[in-house]
Amino acid sequence: MAGRYGLQTAVALLGILKAGAHYACLDEALPGQRLRGMADRLAARHAVCVGDAGAALAALGLSCLRVSDVPGDGAARPSLKRGAEAIAYVNFSSGSTGQPKAIACVDRGIVRLCVEQPALGLDASTVMLVNAPLSFDASTLEIWGALLNGGQCVFHGERLLSPAGLRGLIRGQGVNTLWLTSALFNTMVDLDPGCMQGARQVLAGGEALSAAHVRRAMRANPGVRFINGYGPTENTTFTACHLLTEEDLLRPSLPIGAPINGSGVAICDASLRPLPSGRIGELVAFGAGLAHGYLGNAELTEAKFRMLELGGAARRVYLTGDLARLGEDGLLEYHGRMDKEVKINGFRIDLAELENFFRGCPQVRDCALIDVAHQGGKLLLAAIAPADASGGEALAALEAGWLGQLPPHERPHALFAVDALPLTANGKLDRAALLERWREDGAGMDGFDAGERGAAALWRRHVGHPPSSRRSDFFADGGNSLLALRMLAEAERLLGARLPMEAFYQASRFDEFCRWLAERGAGRALPETAGSALIRVEPDLAAPAEEPELAAELARRFPEPDRVRLFQHRGDLFLAGETAGLAPACLRWLAARHCQAVAALAGRPLECELNPFQRSMALDEMINGNLDGNSMFYQLRPAAPWSDERLRHASDAIHRRHPLLNARVSLEGERFVFLLEEDAPAPEPIFDEAGYADEEAFRLRYLHHPHSVFERGYLRLVRAEAAGKPVFGLWLHHVAADAHFIGRLLPELRAALEGGGDCGDADLSFAQQNWRIARRLESGRDEARGYWAGLRPRLEKMGADMPPGLVEQTCMAERDCAASRAGALLSWAVSRKQGLLPVFSALLQRVCERALSWRPRLVSTTCTQRDGGISPDGAGCYINLLPLALDRTDGDIEAAIAAAGREALQAMAAGCLPYEELAEACGGLGGKSAVLINIVEERQDHPDGWAESCNQLKVRRPLTLTVFLRAGRLARLTLAGRLPPQALESLLDGLLAACDSLLDEEGADVRDDLAIA
Repeated sequence: MAGRYGLQTAVALLGILKAGAHYACLDEALPGQRLRGMADRLAARHAVCVGDAGAALAALGLSCLRVSDVPGDGAARPSLKRGAEAIAYVNFSSGSTGQPKAIACVDRGIVRLCVEQPALGLDASTVMLVNAPLSFDASTLEIWGALLNGGQCVFHGERLLSPAGLRGLIRGQGVNTLWLTSALFNTMVDLDPGCMQGARQVLAGGEALSAAHVRRAMRANPGVRFINGYGPTENTTFTACHLLTEEDLLRPSLPIGAPINGSGVAICDASLRPLPSGRIGELVAFGAGLAHGYLGNAELTEAKFRMLELGGAARRVYLTGDLARLGEDGLLEYHGRMDKEVKINGFRIDLAELENFFRGCPQVRDCALIDVAHQGGKLLLAAIAPADASGGEALAALEAGWLGQLPPHERPHALFAVDALPLTANGKLDRAALLERWREDGAGMDGFDAGERGAAALWRRHVGHPPSSRRSDFFADGGNSLLALRMLAEAERLLGARLPMEAFYQASRFDEFCRWLAERGAGRALPETAGSALIRVEPDLAAPAEEPELAAELARRFPEPDRVRLFQHRGDLFLAGETAGLAPACLRWLAARHCQAVAALAGRPLECELNPFQRSMALDEMINGNLDGNSMFYQLRPAAPWSDERLRHASDAIHRRHPLLNARVSLEGERFVFLLEEDAPAPEPIFDEAGYADEEAFRLRYLHHPHSVFERGYLRLVRAEAAGKPVFGLWLHHVAADAHFIGRLLPELRAALEGGGDCGDADLSFAQQNWRIARRLESGRDEARGYWAGLRPRLEKMGADMPPGLVEQTCMAERDCAASRAGALLSWAVSRKQGLLPVFSALLQRVCERALSWRPRLVSTTCTQRDGGISPDGAGCYINLLPLALDRTDGDIEAAIAAAGREALQAMAAGCLPYEELAEACGGLGGKSAVLINIVEERQDHPDGWAESCNQLKVRRPLTLTVFLRAGRLARLTLAGRLPPQALESLLDGLLAACDSLLDEEGADVRDDLAIA
């Protein structure tokens, strides 16, 4: 079969099968060499063509019959008898060396998929949308799922199904059942979440589904059933399915369900022995859906289709190469691939095979392929190490001809040259370094004018890298129809113009795209920034302008505070707030009046509303008089004592770099705001003349240093004397600092103290961070309050939750884990699709019960509210404290971890609520937990040992566990609280033993892959 998909295709397929033959799809867009190999593998003699297709197939010697040329007289034609084992169709899977796998699927597999299949809900009332190409095995379900049940197929006329098109098909054609690939499903939800309303059911899969997109789709389309489908082509489209529920959305990953009627599965170890529930192994499939095997490749058929003893019977099985786990609830969970095969936008690609294909190019010495998540799909990137040629010559040689031997779906979205493939310390490919090299390679847009830069920024946001030249083609650059749909939707919103998809196919080259945008947008240019970002307005000195009524014109063009806030700092002009919707003309107008605007705003303090978590600190001070509860202190250990002048220089440099540290809080009506006065001098370091008996007395003094949030100076360097020797420290107020910021601050401070240099330009990202958090709170407050109010009955049943044997003094114990087996615990957790929080919540609960005869039922944890797209570690406090209820789960520790993981996911999804509102919603019981667990990730450049944190000594809870990560491994554990030292030591030893026990269950083959981490 070849040609445009439509009604004639379905008619022709029926005719082919009734004639006793079988079909395969040959796409004439494939390279000629690939087409010839496929035709030879099929031993095909005839081609049935729809529309104008057929020229390329005729050139291969096939006789072409056009469906439109076949006369129809309405007479019934007898069908030739077909057996259940007859081949119905051949589907070609990946094969990057010109030898794709030809999978021969049979009649019984299709009948098993489509008939008497309750999981899919197909019957005579089914009106199925036919959307998948015939070369994709989902078309088997779309065509035969309807026809074999007496239902209807509906073909659509769009080149790529759009949300508006889907709405029209549901309303106008009565479509009630549809299949979407994961990437297309995500795109539909992002562009128009409610576009599936009116359908009966939506099946999705092909790649792992996004729980966030499913959640949005469920809420926007009440009454629609959403089904997660899993299965390789070798088992005829689906092996397992699952009707998704709200409870499923709380799992670490969405389950792929249970085997459908006529299929069975087993989870096996490396020796193909069945594993018990709860263990991860290879998923093997058996039953009526199995294909005959691979046409013309008996060796591969024998390797992948085996005979195994399962359940007391010998069964023919297919080895999927997928890792999976069967949960105690009988549902399958997908855990990735065993090999280097990946799915890129629905197509299976063997990365090892494709890398070998590239190494066959004379200009290539070595190659590495990496897949990265992007816009709900994946990008395939190729890092090329040239042989003797330069990097540019090697890439040019590949693009000139070598890539043309590959089908479009196997061509990398981007190629970039490297001198050599980077390796980690343990000799593995350094994916992080390759990704950083790729981002650097695609960062420039030199030579583009303003309109082209805006279009290139849009291109980059959706393709993943900017166009390399004006002649770059969107689809050749790695774009696809789904990304084009997203890109045009964003451009329509920014330009206010209609940008039809069909027209874009004729303007996909970058220079044509820019001209098309200019025509459609009536001269309006696209902004160069993505989303709402803090914008620094550069002055346009070539176009000086004066505005007589500047204040009135500013208010008209830049309304504040609801949308955009304009401010100046040290002669620079900034815009914060909802900046993404600003027309470029507004920015040009402002750039021309830069000096006048700065002068008009001079003398006004920068005003920024506190985020909800900072506001809770201000309220705590006003209501409870808490002046020292939010102090943090680090003891600094220099190689040689610093002079007072060096301390003053470092303090000035840090305050210039992070102006928020010199702000103060003010109550303006009912609003708490930071006021940043530009001319306010940085506070002096504290030169403490009081002598301290020892370093511990020095630390405790400044760990409880009183300071009001309503006074300037949230950072002070300290010099004092302890036991007759100089000691130094860093004091911070929590309102302006969290762990992310401190991880950035300490290396900057060390450089300023020891090198004497400047720390860089002022970071004012806090203004945009707080605005983003306020918008997030506006949209999520009601839903979050509902969750915490619903948790209240569970918390009330728990009652008091305090450990026995509390003492007055805070004690601490610490263990270094970097060199121990426990260091690999993060990799273990990631392989289970869990974080360390649920792991340590469950482990600590068990250890406390054994060591203290007390089982904590409630833990608290901090979660970040930062938007990393603005500044991942700028000044400010962007955390919230969340209570997690832990049910009693005896027996399987992995089940306890999974339960704690679901609890953590729910809490963090509702984590935008300010703590005082959260506490009110759950009856104030959230603060009654005895245990606090903090997960802290230290930066690689963190000055280890130079700045010693004293904050674990100051805990408000009876027990605080802090888990430190470094470079993807567990680095150390600290346990602090009001328990005797021997009790803390015993708990830490028990935790490490429990970590070892978890890792022992995995045997010797514990994955310690930093790329996964």
